[in-house]
Formats: sequence, structure tokens, C-alpha cells
Amino acid sequence: MASATERHTLQLRLATGDFDRRDVLATARLPVDVVQRLSPSGAAALAVEVTAADGATLPAQLDETGHLTWLIAGTLPRGTERRYTCHLGGAPPDRGGVEVAVKADRLMFRQAGRLLTAYVFLGTWKPYFWPVMTPAGNVVRGASGEHQHQTGLFLAYGGHGGPTTSNIWSDWDEPPYGPDGKMLHATWERVEGGPVYARFVQRLVYTNAAADYLLDERREVRVAPLPDGSLVFDVWQQPSAPQEAGPSPFILAARIADPLRLVDLNRRDAQRQAMPLDPPGRLRSDGELHLETPANATYRTPGRWLDWCGHLDGAVAGLAFFDHPGNPQEGRGLSAGGYGCMTMRSLYPADAPSGSVRFQRRAIAHPGDSDAAGIAQQYQNYAQPVRVTVA
Repeated sequence: MASATERHTLQLRLATGDFDRRDVLATARLPVDVVQRLSPSGAAALAVEVTAADGATLPAQLDETGHLTWLIAGTLPRGTERRYTCHLGGAPPDRGGVEVAVKADRLMFRQAGRLLTAYVFLGTWKPYFWPVMTPAGNVVRGASGEHQHQTGLFLAYGGHGGPTTSNIWSDWDEPPYGPDGKMLHATWERVEGGPVYARFVQRLVYTNAAADYLLDERREVRVAPLPDGSLVFDVWQQPSAPQEAGPSPFILAARIADPLRLVDLNRRDAQRQAMPLDPPGRLRSDGELHLETPANATYRTPGRWLDWCGHLDGAVAGLAFFDHPGNPQEGRGLSAGGYGCMTMRSLYPADAPSGSVRFQRRAIAHPGDSDAAGIAQQYQNYAQPVRVTVA
């Protein structure tokens, strides 16, 4: 067993590959034998420090599986290598940085006393994040106005999946949108903060409209602020196979703050088309945007990311969705209803063994428009991350 003062040094070599990088959350799996020797009680109790070649100390965090994450602020040009030194061992880490606290019905995420977001997990049909803060303000709307069930940044199931699919999208008892199923909080496996991110690991049970068991899920979410004021949500879902005929869409969705909308459903022209806001929000994607429903300005893209930005109290801010290339692909891409709802779906494969599917997505709330926030670069950081070699 290692002593309380024993330290171990690892060399990390990072290669940017074919893409320019910006504000990178770099990750590496540390050698299991080293982690176990230094901390038999687990990697999460192990002190970690990452330094750059110039001696600067970077925010770094180690999880219980031995995965190291550290934040590299600024730009890294394509085709370059950087070296870092990782020191392990010593006194238990001061978690610091990003804090998370369990309250009666929600988790509260803060950095330096400033509220970043809250995750409401009780007293609701499906958990959601509200508010989602950027330096310009909150980019999502709460439960209010039309479509009151589209609340904040949320995870859903089914939606308009068809007559054999349970609906955990609306939150209605009666028709036309109900009765609906629910996502029910079961327990927390972990709730913890740290220098780079705060996270939770949650167990949930899904029920159908008759309150019968539908499936259970292990959900992990990490919330990481970036130097430019952006807020990263990394989401992993590992559900059991739904106990119904399906199809079985698992959905990441958000109700955009009203000033960011493209159109106002309460204002119609002579052709009953929803009228645009002045100024309207803007959509960007890495794929072509197709106008699918003119009446409410719903667009769909086959691209792998979608960004929605607009003006909040005079300052521009937005929210981007990233689909991971490892997800089972449905083929419908990402969509944005101009009245304020954006969605991303993945189907549970009908032939997949129960519990074998893991969905992963990323959302980024950001100041500025898509270009100013470097959303295209951030997508490459996610889908084709930097390569790290551990020595």
C-alpha cells in the first residue's frame, strides 16, 4: 500500500490531429496498476495535478474509473503536439472549482458562488435543467406559456413515436396529449464537484401511461464551465430495453428562451403562418437546414450538430446540440421548431441486448453566435477528440 505522501509522475503527450482546437477538455485513462497502488480506496480519492511545459498548473480531475480530465484554455493549432506532466498522490484533493449541492427537489450547480444551472429531479414528469446560464443570461425557458411541458434542457422518451410507444414527452393526464408515462428518480450513485466539472450519476425508473414498469436507466451528466463562459453538458444514458413494441426514441431536447425564437405562435399573418420575431434567432448546422413545417418554422438537418442563437437583453447567446457518432442512428437528424423547441433523437435498436446500449450527447450553452463560440471546433473536440498518450 502506498504511503500518504507517495507521488507518481506520468507524462502526457497530446496531439491535436487534423483540427484546430479551442478550450479543450482533454481526457486520458491512467494506468490501473498505478492508480490502485497509490489509492486502494479508489481513484476519486487520489490527488492529481497537471502542469504544462511552461510550468502552469491546469484544472484537472480524476474519476473513480481512472479517467483523467484536464482543461486546456485557448487555441491549439492542428498538427501540433503538446506535453503535460501529471502528478498523482499526496493529500486527498480539494474538490473546489465547480460545486453541486443536493436540495429538496433539485441539484444546484455553482462556480465561485455564481449559479450555473439546476437539475430538477422531483415533482416533475421528467427531470430537466433550468436555468442554463451564460454571461448573457439564461438560454432556456421554464414551464410557462404554450407547450408548458417543454421545460428547460430535458431528456425525454417516445414523444410522437407512434401508437405503440409510451409518451414521456408531454406531461398531461388527459387527451389529446395524455395520459403519459413518467421518469422517476430512484437513487443517486454519485453527486460530486471538482476543479473541472461537477457531476451526478442517477438511477431512474420509467413507467408507461398505466404506471407499469417500462425500463430503468443509469444516467451520468457532467457540467463543465469553459473559460469563455460557455457551459458544457455531457450526458450518458444506459437504459434497459423498453418493455414495449416500440419504436423507442430517447430524446435530448430544450425549450429555447423566448427572445431566441424564430417565430411567435401568437402572431399570424394572413396565411396563418407564425410571424418572425424582430430580430429572430438564427440556426446553424454542419448539414443543410430544410424547412419541414412552414406554419411554425420547423427545420430539420441531417448534420451532427445544431446551434440556435439570438439576442438576450442586447447580448447574443445560444445553445448547441452535438450528436455523438457512436450513437445508434435513426436517420432523422436534429430539428428546431421555430417557436422554441430543439430536439435530438436516438432509437434503441430492436435487436440489442438489454442494457447494452449507451447513448451519449453534448449540449453547450454559450455566449456569442456560433462563430464567436467556435461551435464547429467544439464539435470536433467532441466527436474526434485530441489523442493523448500516457507514459
